[in-house]
Amino acid sequence: MKKHYALLLLVVWMPFQKEASAQETNPDTLLLRVKQKLEIIKDYKADMEIHLDVGFIKMPDKHAKMYFKEPNKVRFTSDEFIMLPKRGVGISTRKILRGAYLAVYSGKEDINGKENVMIKVIPEGNKSDIVLSTLWIDPENALVNKMENTTRDNGSYLIHLKYADPEVDLPTEIKIAFRVKDMKIPLRFLGRNSSVDKDELKKDGPKEGIVTVKLKYFDINKGIEDSFFEEEGDSEE
Repeated sequence: MKKHYALLLLVVWMPFQKEASAQETNPDTLLLRVKQKLEIIKDYKADMEIHLDVGFIKMPDKHAKMYFKEPNKVRFTSDEFIMLPKRGVGISTRKILRGAYLAVYSGKEDINGKENVMIKVIPEGNKSDIVLSTLWIDPENALVNKMENTTRDNGSYLIHLKYADPEVDLPTEIKIAFRVKDMKIPLRFLGRNSSVDKDELKKDGPKEGIVTVKLKYFDINKGIEDSFFEEEGDSEE
């Protein structure tokens, strides 16, 4: 009888434990911590190394400089790209949390031996190209280690972020795994010494690939004039 009573108590107790765990992790509070940490960085410059891993594209590693100023000014310069595709590189946590959104706790998952909180972010309104974003956040330091974005028109992206510079809470490596239905790649984006297998590109079915971006930051919060960005008219969409 005691055994059956104990089992009954366990069955009743488990749902409450799951609910309590979710309540302990308030998604809005954790996202606010992430946002506040990002807002400490007002502007920066970064050297970028870009590696593209797509089966039907041959492109040597490229180098560029990135310039950022809050809230949404960004500019890229490079001697190796004729034009850098800003949309693909510019998907950032800051951009996702900039507007109004609904946040939902979605569980926990280990990443590199550390427990991360999963939060689904649903932007409100129709202006955002992102319709759903899932963030994996280390609650100890309020850093996003992984994110998955589903866009309205440009497929989905799974992004892994690494932080190797203890002096700055910005990712030093961003690995973007993408899957899109229709891939349009103007050759001017790829620059010199690059080629595309057009037959493979035209084949039916989603296209997949990985872009790895390594970043080295400098001149953080030193100030960048607005006119520097207005020359190119650059801003995150």
